[in-house]
Amino acid sequence: MLQVAHPASPHNLERRRLIILPEIHSIMTPRLTLTVLADNTTLTDRDFMGEPGLSFCIETTGKKILFDTGLSGLFITNAEKMGISLSDLDFLVISHGHIDHTGGLLPLIHHLDDATMDGGPARIPELVAHPRCFWPKMKEEKRNGSEVSEDEARMNFTLRLSDKPVWLTGDLVFLGEIPHRFAFEQADSGARKICHPDGSLEPDELLDDSALAFRSDKGLVIITGCSHAGICNITEYAREFCGESRVAGIIGGLHLLSPQPRRLKMTGEYLRKLQPGTLYACHCTSLPAKIALACRVLSRAGDRRRDEDCVVRPSSIFLICEYCFRSDLAGLHEVADLLPDLLCFLQCFLVGEHITFMVAVPLHGTKR
Repeated sequence: MLQVAHPASPHNLERRRLIILPEIHSIMTPRLTLTVLADNTTLTDRDFMGEPGLSFCIETTGKKILFDTGLSGLFITNAEKMGISLSDLDFLVISHGHIDHTGGLLPLIHHLDDATMDGGPARIPELVAHPRCFWPKMKEEKRNGSEVSEDEARMNFTLRLSDKPVWLTGDLVFLGEIPHRFAFEQADSGARKICHPDGSLEPDELLDDSALAFRSDKGLVIITGCSHAGICNITEYAREFCGESRVAGIIGGLHLLSPQPRRLKMTGEYLRKLQPGTLYACHCTSLPAKIALACRVLSRAGDRRRDEDCVVRPSSIFLICEYCFRSDLAGLHEVADLLPDLLCFLQCFLVGEHITFMVAVPLHGTKR
């Protein structure tokens, strides 16, 4: 059952959404929380700022993880407004080396230095990324990679570069390099280039693009940056590596700004068969793509989701209405038929959103 908890007061900075995974005769214990620090869009009734980038703060089992740093230091400003400290990070995970995910690295370095100089405790986080993350990247002859080099990252963080999975906690894993299995998700390097350490250039197939997977009692939670590797490739690899076929949720960018019709159709078909619990698509995912995916996933979902099983947020209603008007009401009847289920499945995800995934712990204390 999906429930949305609204703030008790308009002065609260956080909007909390609880994803509750119930079991009979159990108590609920939070296992993972995720807060959006930076994204393209923000909550309209909060004093947060947005940018074309992405940054999440994740907390689980006593560990705090910063996932990507957005385009600038804006995520730090938003975190301060939310009352979230970034001086006690255990891990810094970079999904891939593009500037809209690494642009805040230098501001973070300065932020940690300032915290130390002010006499406050500043923990040096372990930076986890793919070995190609800091290789210089170009798009249309312009640099679009990290402005912080690998050497500079090594000087300021405990650096762990791996193309293999890395467990951050007992239930949260950095997936490393993603195998490409679906032809419709093969990366098109286009005008992208990557520079090897020896100075040679080659088309950038974005092999450094990775993601996180969290194991909950109701399935995996997939957390992505841009999904350049393909959300289907990412999800399939996470299911295989973690030995879990169920997917409770997918969170992050899906790299579907202006996808080819076949890719969008095949992605939707994969998700329809998968039947993930909820889709929190943001950043590099266009509004038409979100609606198209949700409609395809729910078109044959039967009675698995019903409108009485969730509390509908007004922003979700606005999202659907906005799509219909922009589409000149084309296919409105199809959207209307699926509206109750669609609102439960497709969730707006903006700067300031706060999600808690919870798992059931037996009253007798049986360990997983």
